[in-house]
Amino acid sequence: MRDRYGSARRAEASWCASQCWYSSVVRHSVFGAPEPAPPPADSGRVTHAQLRAAAASDPVAFRAFWKIYGMTCLPDEVYTDPHVVACTRQAIRRQEGGPTVPQPAREILLAALGSNGQSSWRLP
Repeated sequence: MRDRYGSARRAEASWCASQCWYSSVVRHSVFGAPEPAPPPADSGRVTHAQLRAAAASDPVAFRAFWKIYGMTCLPDEVYTDPHVVACTRQAIRRQEGGPTVPQPAREILLAALGSNGQSSWRLP
């Protein structure tokens, strides 16, 4: 017989893991605590940040990313899906060698903002 509360327990465990990760990210960004370590590369799962980065260029990662936000399945089901993991890692490898987004030189940026670093453009 199937455990009728199994999915609720898995959902709660997934939520707890997400909250622990989120809390460690907040402690790092706000209080300067050490940055949370990513899972090992051979862990058979991807992180939210990896999936988000890959979603910009990979259709499988994109659909997986929005499955989580659409709440159509548990996040752990997406993060541990072997096809999603493989596509995400492949997309990240492709992005690492890709072109960077060109940034304006400091002088060009200051000229565009005005001499004092403030934009001269105002709302009417």
